[in-house]
Amino acid sequence: MNAKTIFTKRTSVRDFTDKKFTEEEIQELIEVINNSPTSFNSQQYSAILIRDQETKDYICKMNWNQKHIADSAMFILFVADRTRILSILDKELNDDIKNFEFMRSITDSAIAATFTQDYLISKGWGVTMVGGVLTFADKLEEKLNIPKDNIIVVGLSVGWPNSTHAVKTKMNKVFFEKYSKKNSIKEIKDYDKKTMDEFAPRHNGLGHIENLKYIYKNLENASVHNDNYIDNKYKKFK
Repeated sequence: MNAKTIFTKRTSVRDFTDKKFTEEEIQELIEVINNSPTSFNSQQYSAILIRDQETKDYICKMNWNQKHIADSAMFILFVADRTRILSILDKELNDDIKNFEFMRSITDSAIAATFTQDYLISKGWGVTMVGGVLTFADKLEEKLNIPKDNIIVVGLSVGWPNSTHAVKTKMNKVFFEKYSKKNSIKEIKDYDKKTMDEFAPRHNGLGHIENLKYIYKNLENASVHNDNYIDNKYKKFK
């Protein structure tokens, strides 16, 4: 699979066969994850590879019963890991440095998750990014022995594709030289009109904009921030 295909034909895969990872494939995956780029080479992330069925079933149940999680060959949880850096830094860092370190750990984790996703796709695996882990992050921290200084960022549901769906049309998000708020707002409105026939059948008759409003409203009702999970983490470190 060439690079352009990997990046432009990627789609979330939620239907997997029962194919499992070999030990050789797992070792190669570990090497890739460990070589993700990071700021200052600080490497402020960790990945937890989960193959245990009971744990996958638990994550599935807590994440709105998304079956692909339970059916996955592996669920990979990416964590902004501050354990190592905090063990060597001065505890009396000023707020600006604390803010920088906090954001770098989250950024490193997001980069590592994307880096890993692209590698897995290049090898033929199907991947779905799972942001819903934030809705029960405190419970997941306890279950997986994650220290409270660390921050759960995102999960990857990984399996060998049994079936896939068409790649969704995407909007333009690229600007030359300077950002344009006006163009950005126009783009999402134009995109909504252009993709109505594509998305409405998938989203109970809702177009892109109305579906996003529906999602975010339901996330509010589901305590998506897990009692302000990220806010509480951030305030603790300030």
